[in-house]
Amino acid sequence: MTQLISSAEIYAPTFTVYRADSGEAVPKNEITGIEIDEDLENPGMFRIYFNEALDPKTQRFKWLDAESIFPGTMLVTSFGYASPRKESRITGRIRALSPGFFYRGSSNAYR
Repeated sequence: MTQLISSAEIYAPTFTVYRADSGEAVPKNEITGIEIDEDLENPGMFRIYFNEALDPKTQRFKWLDAESIFPGTMLVTSFGYASPRKESRITGRIRALSPGFFYRGSSNAYR
């Protein structure tokens, strides 16, 4: 049976980010952006921007202080357009944590 695709699915990318070792998915509402750089002459890379928040009780950051996301963690990013299943996948280890703080909230880039 053919599945109909809405106009939002054609123009808006779909994505999933999860840990390669455990399969634990990162909730989509915790990701504020993804950049994927695929170059024929250089290794591919991706950056994931998380919605960072400070817990006022513990004084710990949600992602920067998380034990599940740290340099060396293998992440898988699946993405696609106009398809119920994601067509492309890029896998890589977190190389660096680059916290960025804004006037209202913060965002972290993981490369």
